Amino acid sequence: MIGLRLLSALALMIPQLGMAVIYYVSPTGNDSNNGTSQSTPWRTITRAQQVMASLQPGDQVLFQRGGVYPGELQIYSSGNAANPLVFGAYGSGEQPIISGGIPITGWVQHQGNIWRANIASAPKYILVNNEPMTLARFPNTGWLRNQQGSSTQINAGSSLAQTNGYWAGATAVIRSTNWCFEAVQVTGSGNNAITFQPITANMGTNDWGFYLCNKLSELDMPGEWFYDATNGRVYLWAPNNANPNNINVLGSIHNRGIVPTWQRNHIRIENLCFQGQKGEGVYVEGANNVTVTGCTFRHLYKAIGSSGNNNTYSNNIINDSYATAIWSHDNTVLIADNVITECGLRPGLGESIWGHMGISTTGDNVVIRGNRLDNIGYIGIIANKNALIERNVVHNATSLLNDGSGIAFDHADGMIVRDNVVTDIVGDLESVATNFVNYRKICMGIYFGNTSIRNTVVERNTVARCEGTGIHVDHTMVSANNIIRDNVAFDNVIQLGLSDYSNYNGPGATPPYHVASFNGLYSGNLLYSIRPGQLCMHHYNVHSPNLVDFGTFVNNRYYSPYNELSIHIHNTNSGVRTDYTLEQWQVERGEDAGSSRSPLRQATYTTLSELSSNVVVNGDFNTNVNGWAAFPNNSQLTHSTQYLDNGAMRANLPNNSQYGSMVNRSTNQFSIQNGQWYRMRFSLQSDIHGILKTGVKGVSQFSGGLVIHERQIPFSPERRDMEIYFQAGLTDQGVIQLTNDYSDPRYWIDNIQLQRVTVQPIDPNDHHVLLINDQSTTQQFSAPAGCWSDVAGNMINGPISVPAYSSKIIYRVPSTDCVQTPTNTVGARVLLEGPLNWTTGIMRTDLREMGLLPMSEPYTALGFVVANPGVTISPGVAALTGNDAIVDWVLVELRNNGAGHALVERRVALLQADGDAISHDGKLRCCVHQYATGRRWPSATGTTLPL
Repeated sequence: MIGLRLLSALALMIPQLGMAVIYYVSPTGNDSNNGTSQSTPWRTITRAQQVMASLQPGDQVLFQRGGVYPGELQIYSSGNAANPLVFGAYGSGEQPIISGGIPITGWVQHQGNIWRANIASAPKYILVNNEPMTLARFPNTGWLRNQQGSSTQINAGSSLAQTNGYWAGATAVIRSTNWCFEAVQVTGSGNNAITFQPITANMGTNDWGFYLCNKLSELDMPGEWFYDATNGRVYLWAPNNANPNNINVLGSIHNRGIVPTWQRNHIRIENLCFQGQKGEGVYVEGANNVTVTGCTFRHLYKAIGSSGNNNTYSNNIINDSYATAIWSHDNTVLIADNVITECGLRPGLGESIWGHMGISTTGDNVVIRGNRLDNIGYIGIIANKNALIERNVVHNATSLLNDGSGIAFDHADGMIVRDNVVTDIVGDLESVATNFVNYRKICMGIYFGNTSIRNTVVERNTVARCEGTGIHVDHTMVSANNIIRDNVAFDNVIQLGLSDYSNYNGPGATPPYHVASFNGLYSGNLLYSIRPGQLCMHHYNVHSPNLVDFGTFVNNRYYSPYNELSIHIHNTNSGVRTDYTLEQWQVERGEDAGSSRSPLRQATYTTLSELSSNVVVNGDFNTNVNGWAAFPNNSQLTHSTQYLDNGAMRANLPNNSQYGSMVNRSTNQFSIQNGQWYRMRFSLQSDIHGILKTGVKGVSQFSGGLVIHERQIPFSPERRDMEIYFQAGLTDQGVIQLTNDYSDPRYWIDNIQLQRVTVQPIDPNDHHVLLINDQSTTQQFSAPAGCWSDVAGNMINGPISVPAYSSKIIYRVPSTDCVQTPTNTVGARVLLEGPLNWTTGIMRTDLREMGLLPMSEPYTALGFVVANPGVTISPGVAALTGNDAIVDWVLVELRNNGAGHALVERRVALLQADGDAISHDGKLRCCVHQYATGRRWPSATGTTLPL
């Protein structure tokens, strides 16, 4: 009987032994309590630490909300997948604070507004009312400047005139490069110089900025502090001259907040606030399956540091981490939906050399998704290997440093970067050497690093308003199989940049470092410049006089309404720079089949009033070209009615036998006044592609290369009616000057006018609008008042739907073109008499069956200028049969529906057996524009076809 009772008692105890235990910690608790109920909580992290080695799966350690808990918690136990260990919060109110600081009390007045107090351990930071104070520094604001230095010394002239040895033991915070600060201990000082422990850079004569700190005698303003290590004392001049006994002063002495230790598993940290740690708020020390979620991190060195596997860091709020906010060496980690703001912005408190970032990862199988980063000191997000970086929003990275980006990657293979929004990457030059060769803002939206980048896809991202390149693809000799497609780059200095600069120092570097061609793909990108100095695309060739073929360019849009010459190729090896229109680029380099450009040509000013009549004599050329003369002697100026209005001036330089360029000037001079604004108008056309330098030259400048104003304008078979504004920089007699190279030998010009005017700047943002949806669901936008079009030529009529994490660009349409009944596409249907079977209404495909149908469009070689030169028949289209089989190539023209039926666009198309005209890649709608009228155009075999 006794035995049965004993067995029954044991049976009742067994499930209780397996039940999870919840431990409670409260600022009103007592460490002598059992800690297992809200009525008997512990008080300190120190007490909770005592059970860290004995926790069982499912156990929880909860901190009462509203409390502050100084200390560091090392976790030595594991949970399991079904029952993780949980460290979190209970009760109501603000999140419990795991504090890296301890209260500093017992302040006594040292002198004036400076107070001192004893502290047992050396603090790294002092926080007053949760705001970090400044370690006593000189100067209090701004920067000292190097005059002559090395990697161990700076001479700063009279600004360092203190007595010998004054700065010994202080700390020097030095801006040694564009992208970093270095904090080093001063070993000696005197003769206007300091010496210090070696840094990575040689200062030379570059006037890099620096400041000195951590010296009691420099504690001379509110908000500064100093620690006397010899006597264990803190000195503080509190904000607003306050008595520190009456405010909350914390000294950071704890390195970390919570630490899941080596090889521990299944740990969940949630709903806690970490503040004031000298290192990381949470440090995952080789643990796995750790989740940190719903936590707040503020005023600490780093929020999260980790190295492990299968960890998750999600839905956290991080503000004012002095160094990189999330630093991860994890494999298979998810970093998602965190909000990271104001991080890496305090020089001297963050990392030396490399840091001040938002998110930095190096592991395999990393996913960085849905994070929002705003105001980050250096790079917003940086990753390696095969990371997936998607749906992140990065705003205002490089706020403290320079030569960085919103998103960057190194050592990538199989990486995907997609659907991110990166804006306002602006850079900071405040402490950069003003005489440094790269004293300029170098700020990219998305950057391919100078390492091995292979098999990487960058797609559907929006990059806007960067003080550098929107997307920059640097190459090394092993770069391969990278795809940049369907991105939107708007209002960056350069929208898309490519370079082979890093061939010499990247992986696989082998002299002479030139790679003739790479196999990148650049497709479907919208490159939209809204200012005259911006470029749609820039290529930077370094290692050979032969240009690099960076890959295949197709179906891109180049929108540059203020500067048609928006593609720039710079070969530093040969010193040659070349500007291209899209059409010139397509013809000369055989690239960008199916690509298009902006239909607009806009001025940067508008006329408020005309202060003079037209000062150009015979600029309409109705009957002759009198009043114009050209150099050299073999230049030809003739009256011509071939182009433009009622006659024009044809200028031609037949060869370079006498000189390499032609200078064409008006012989009738006019007065130019310093500081006055002028408007120049003219019409330009040619039967070839070329560039004309147009402007005004002063008579006093005739013997040299100076001009009052000059601008490059492309010419081609398309008519250009130009309006250009400039402000004169001197008072002189002037002439119109037109200059072209012998390789661009002829042009027709007409309607030349020059008037003095008053002007008003045109804000390009009033005419070109980027609609960004950085939310997780589709959003609706409304266009501003007026007439607007999207980049496909569709007039806006009603709400504009923008999918999640994407953007659309709209532009203001001139009132003369404001037609509210647009046609999105033209689907042409044509029948050729020769191959037509009159009974079935279907055409024969003899050309294709006999192998006589060319695979590439034939019209460019025949002298036709088309919008899609060089297109080839896609394999899938060539294989079509039946009614969809290809019969022949055809030309389709789109013309304005005005009286003159001016040519708008000419495209190559393919003709199917049933009469459909399709694009080379099989799309039924072959042509896109606003107006079309019937024309007759030849097929490749010479048959005419009615449209």
